[in-house]
Amino acid sequence: MRTESAMPTNPTHPTGSKRGDMKPTSRTIGRGWLAVSADWSTPLLLSGIVLMAVALMSLLGFGRTGVEALIMLVAVVGLHAYSGVTGIATFGHVGFMAIGGYVATLLTLPAVVKSYRLPGLPPWLAGTEMDPYLALVVVYACGVVAAGVFGLLIWRLNGLAAGISTLAFLLVTYNVTSGWEDVTGGRGAVPGVPQISDTAPALVVALLAIWATAWFGRTRQVRMARAAREDEAAAHAIGIRVHLGRWVAMTFSGGVMALAGGLYVYFVGSISPDFFYVPMMFSLLTFLVVGGMTSLTGAVVGTLAVQLLRQLLEPLDRGWDVAGIAFDGRPGLRFVVLGLLTLLVLAKRPGGLVNGFEIRLPMRRKGSHAEQSAQAATTTSVSLANDSALQR
Repeated sequence: MRTESAMPTNPTHPTGSKRGDMKPTSRTIGRGWLAVSADWSTPLLLSGIVLMAVALMSLLGFGRTGVEALIMLVAVVGLHAYSGVTGIATFGHVGFMAIGGYVATLLTLPAVVKSYRLPGLPPWLAGTEMDPYLALVVVYACGVVAAGVFGLLIWRLNGLAAGISTLAFLLVTYNVTSGWEDVTGGRGAVPGVPQISDTAPALVVALLAIWATAWFGRTRQVRMARAAREDEAAAHAIGIRVHLGRWVAMTFSGGVMALAGGLYVYFVGSISPDFFYVPMMFSLLTFLVVGGMTSLTGAVVGTLAVQLLRQLLEPLDRGWDVAGIAFDGRPGLRFVVLGLLTLLVLAKRPGGLVNGFEIRLPMRRKGSHAEQSAQAATTTSVSLANDSALQR
């Protein structure tokens, strides 16, 4: 006599539910209108940290440095959206900043300046003078398109090969912007870009980048890319479309990096190919690695910490007085000290300052610790299994 099994009979999912029914549980903190998802508490707290850091820099008289730190923060968050998610080190994402910077310049530069500095522009572009803030929308779109095309070119590359290809992209971008004199101005700086050095615009874009990246990190494609980052062979084995997840991460990252490039051009008031080259790339990598590559918290903390420390060490370059005793500075000495401190941090904490940790509001959950761990593991396994089934 055969007995019916009490287990679910749907073969499409290990729990018997239909595809798409299972979603990660959303834990909440607080009650009523004050309730907030535990996952969304990360960008909320990071926004508070950014606001406090900007206020501190303002009190210390580092107002201009604070604006630059916010722009670098946008770039590092964009870098994290690709390297942190996929685990692939990139050496050429500054190329997307260059694209964003030159698009912003061509759209906002006064027509009079274009007539003698950029004589090779087509008539429709030579007479265009767009509002700087509206131009940022076009800048983001151009960054997304450029990153999408580049992502298709390296679709099947991973590891070192993908990293070297991004470096090649940076070299191509630099040489095009340096040699196309009639359109980009060549190696020399092009002045006349509308200068925006106020804190508010950079702060708004930085906060938007943090919240957008936090949302992006909850998407199915990013979860798939993270699974491949941890074990690519296993990800392929369960049907995860690894290359699609990486392409989506590249596309989103390129748009954010382009925004950072446009903001940087507005901040400086001019543009040159040397702004977006190897020194800038390795500065951004330093910010990301010091904070922690695999977490959004690490990207934010690393950028703010290194930028603030770099400004505090400035007296090492120009000299200082202590109790009436003068000490001579040495140009570049602060970068030597900063480099040594970076090596010390990485030697003690290879995973960065936060070591992959995402800051969240504390919460109380019912049940024992073992029950909570088992429930979290079950939720994660069911979510990944469901997502892999959806990709088939």
